[in-house]
Amino acid sequence: RVRGDYLTVGRGQVWVRYVPTYGEETKDRIFLQVDTAEDGSAVYRREDGEAEAPPGMHVMPDGNMMPDAEMEMPMDDGRPYVEVGDPYRPVVAECVKVDHINWKDFGHTPAPKWNKVNAVWKRELMTRDQLRERFKKEIADTIGMSFKLPNVSDQAATDYGDAIKRAEVYEIWDKTSHKVIWISPGYTNGVLDEIDDPLRLEGFFPCPKPLYGTLTSDSLIPVPDYDEYRAQAEEIDILTERIGQLTKALKVVGAYDSALGTTLQQIFSSADNTMVPVDNWAMFAEKGGIAGTLSLLPIKDIAAAIQSLSQIRDQSKRDLFEVSGLSDLVRGQGEASATATAESIKGQYAGMRMEDRQALTGRFARETVQIVAEIIAEHFSPET
Repeated sequence: RVRGDYLTVGRGQVWVRYVPTYGEETKDRIFLQVDTAEDGSAVYRREDGEAEAPPGMHVMPDGNMMPDAEMEMPMDDGRPYVEVGDPYRPVVAECVKVDHINWKDFGHTPAPKWNKVNAVWKRELMTRDQLRERFKKEIADTIGMSFKLPNVSDQAATDYGDAIKRAEVYEIWDKTSHKVIWISPGYTNGVLDEIDDPLRLEGFFPCPKPLYGTLTSDSLIPVPDYDEYRAQAEEIDILTERIGQLTKALKVVGAYDSALGTTLQQIFSSADNTMVPVDNWAMFAEKGGIAGTLSLLPIKDIAAAIQSLSQIRDQSKRDLFEVSGLSDLVRGQGEASATATAESIKGQYAGMRMEDRQALTGRFARETVQIVAEIIAEHFSPET
């Protein structure tokens, strides 16, 4: 998909995400060792050696601990424990996902080169349920669903409301403040959310430098390949359309003397080697026979025009192939009279034109994998 965007508009991009899976809510556990007191009752000591009593326990004069009277000691694999701290949901699985970002949904601050970019962002279209899951409910319920799905009539949008509408949410990574900010055109009371750098990446951004097409030295606005040969492509379109129209006109049509209409119709519709009788031969001969009573469309001129247009189109196609770098070998064509050396030179030329693209694609893939590896090193547990 990135390659498709790169070839179409000159910019392709991905977004790398750390995606943890959380388990059921729990608290940290402190396991206890069990001893028997002189009176036969059970006393406990912390396995971590700390003397401080956890919640639900109290320290006895001898340093051991006893549970409060109303506390029933929980067990895990036969070992008693107590829970401490605030409740949380532990991470039970972790992964890194690489999402393709459509070229229309990705943006960054203007800059002459990538290392001068201060912020990047992506646009997501979210349903009301997705908004409530991601943001606070009191914020999610007030976000306007400003984006209408394509190919939906205004009446349908009115009838079905949020079901076929989406909220535009922008996720902005600001390198200057090292914060991630969420905003929406449908929410005018400030930001939807704001957090400090969640990934702690060396380059901060969760995406590599985009896979750019042709760039100038003072801008990161790419020039699509099509712009380089737009004139040739449009010329080929015009010539092809004209050839098509003339081809439709290239047919045997004409006008004839209505007095001899039946006879001429029989001549054109008869089988091979057939003689057609003429009722008034003298008048027919006086008018010069078939040549004097029939006039056909001059298809010779039309055929000559088609031939000329085809030659001009072939030249335009050659110009296009030269501009785009598509040699005969790359297109699978060649001349029987061409020498092996000539074909080798063509192959080398085509390879040189593609080496830059291959290097750019390799760089993009490498930087993406580097971000994935850095997230794994920074955030994955040793068990994962």
